[in-house]
Amino acid sequence: MLGTPFLWSQDDYFPFIEQGKEWNFIAYQSDGLGKTTEYEYKYKINGDTIINQVKYAKIYMIDYRYNSTELSAFVREKDKKVYQYAPWSENETLIYDFDIKVNDSICICNGNWQLILKNVSTINTESGQRKCFYFESYAYNSFESSWEYTYAYPIYIIEGIGSTFSPVYFTPEYMMSSRYLDKLVFCSVNDRCIYKIDNFQDYITSINLMPVKLDSVKKERLYDLSGRMLKDLPEHGVYIMNGKKIMK
Repeated sequence: MLGTPFLWSQDDYFPFIEQGKEWNFIAYQSDGLGKTTEYEYKYKINGDTIINQVKYAKIYMIDYRYNSTELSAFVREKDKKVYQYAPWSENETLIYDFDIKVNDSICICNGNWQLILKNVSTINTESGQRKCFYFESYAYNSFESSWEYTYAYPIYIIEGIGSTFSPVYFTPEYMMSSRYLDKLVFCSVNDRCIYKIDNFQDYITSINLMPVKLDSVKKERLYDLSGRMLKDLPEHGVYIMNGKKIMK
């Protein structure tokens, strides 16, 4: 994930909040006994609302396992910072600072976790070069009254896209305790791909082939092996439908 050393103009910035933005994930759920289940889900920004006289965008989670959609979070963006207001919370929290400097920190989870920025690089995406932030996580030890480095999955945050683990919920505590391994496969805005993982084609070619019902194709989104959206079902060849590789 680490890219080239960071060289960037202060005037260049990719916003996090864009109506129609989608984050598409593949997750692997382990039962702890050696059995792993794969499933797909996505987050989407759709609409906005007013909370305490402040405008927030609404982020929904769409889970394909249950064909369900639920409101996940309210977010707002100001001065390259993103704030989150969870539906069950009474307080707003800072989740991203895209103007943070190396060795600066962000406190999350009510101050129980501290993320320290260790490296800033750039990565090439379908929408141009973006900043990529690498953080180490530290947990607060109340007995010792000190911060302790805690191993977790590497926390990578991409400018305008967010964490590659989840755009809104990516706390080290959850990442370490969860039996889920979530992978951001691609991100798009109104069906225009702005980011996909480096090994996108290798990744999707490892997915098992599955039959497709023609009467259900119009309800699904189709992509070619490069992540570009297709308007119509190909007459032959290989394509991606709802995160699955299909061969005709």
